[in-house]
Amino acid sequence: MTSCKDALRYLYFKRNILILLLTPLLLSPLLIIHYESQASRCAFVLAILAVLWTTQAVPLQVTGLIPLFMYPLFGVLTMADVCTFYMVEFHVLFVAIMVIASAIQRYGLHRRIALRALLLAGSDPKRLLLALMIVTGFLSMWIVNLAVVSMIVPIVVALVDQLSTSCTEVSEDEKESDEEKKHCGITFPLEAVIVDSSDQEEERGNVEVEGIPNQSMEILTKIEKAHEENQKNIRQDLTTCFNLGLVYSATMGGAASLVGNPMQLIMNANLEIYYNSEAKISFGNWMLFAAPIQLASLLLGWAWLSLFYLDLKMCIVNCFQKRTSKPGRCCQRNENNEEARIVRLLRKEYSDLGPMTWAENTLIVVFLFLMLVWFFEEPNFMPGWNDLFPEGYVLSSTITTGVALICFILPSKKPKIDILDEKPYTGLLEWKSAEAMIPWGLLIYVGGIYLQLKPLR
Repeated sequence: MTSCKDALRYLYFKRNILILLLTPLLLSPLLIIHYESQASRCAFVLAILAVLWTTQAVPLQVTGLIPLFMYPLFGVLTMADVCTFYMVEFHVLFVAIMVIASAIQRYGLHRRIALRALLLAGSDPKRLLLALMIVTGFLSMWIVNLAVVSMIVPIVVALVDQLSTSCTEVSEDEKESDEEKKHCGITFPLEAVIVDSSDQEEERGNVEVEGIPNQSMEILTKIEKAHEENQKNIRQDLTTCFNLGLVYSATMGGAASLVGNPMQLIMNANLEIYYNSEAKISFGNWMLFAAPIQLASLLLGWAWLSLFYLDLKMCIVNCFQKRTSKPGRCCQRNENNEEARIVRLLRKEYSDLGPMTWAENTLIVVFLFLMLVWFFEEPNFMPGWNDLFPEGYVLSSTITTGVALICFILPSKKPKIDILDEKPYTGLLEWKSAEAMIPWGLLIYVGGIYLQLKPLR
């Protein structure tokens, strides 16, 4: 039976979440009774800030972000006026996006998405390349390209290792012919002496244990060198192909959404400088314009890389000539086992991640909510949520900052009441991991560009 001492100990270790929940609740009469008064709403926000700064229920830096969300939300100040005490508005949006991306990176959610997409692609190099480019482009729409590429590069290295080994390894029981090698979708640039298979077997049959003729030794040496050169060339082609696909798709995906690259945010800010706030492009309008173009570019890039490195042309010819052992499947790998080595590698990598955690599921819900908020700010085909607030107060950067703050507050583990639990409350995100993710140098660089444009208004 739990004692009063255990209950107090439990409340002490969970004091941070209690402060976060009870403070707005206890101060709510300021809003309920005098909501029409701007001073009352301002006092509500100031009281919350005073409590959080005094108790440090969340890091001081996180508390400092609260005015960016609460002042515009309660109509105390416009978003532009609040941002003047921090940085320009698109800087605030970019920082908030980086904070949310750091939460995704902390739990490896983007790696899980990438591995899952590659598993669905199977073991064919062309399908693997397409899946890699699609998932990289999708992640780059929301996360900075450098973070996406750095996360997927280890997966690409493992893929190239397995593909190059599978496409050059010769089984002792069954030797692959040239036609069988083409099912990998790789052209083999042999730069060695070609030896007829029948002559090769005849030469090998004449080899004696005590003494091997010099000619036979030379032939065997040339075959080994040709095999090594073959494997080296295949690995180089695969490495170049997959790395180019990774970079191309990251660049295209970053241009598909308004928040995928800071340059889009600068352009949108310039429209407001030179014209007015109505000239700014909404997230939904940018997506409707740019996403189809970038998707078409991504597919063209995949086709070009496949034709140049993976011999997609032979696959198309074989499909039309019906040179496939299984109907409806073109240029598939002829797997001796039910599962190819590359598929086993991906499954192992995915299983090492373990089952989906509470934090990952929570982040998926948070991120889907944020995507809907961005898209329906001003969709044009219907009234957006921006029309519910006075003009200039609540913007997409306001809601994005609020979602970033939620990442610091939501629990990292499934909530449960256990009096004997003495572990302190931890949120989905800690400030140290968020701070490490934010490219402060890029923010300074972008601010310098924006400053040069400002006087031209």
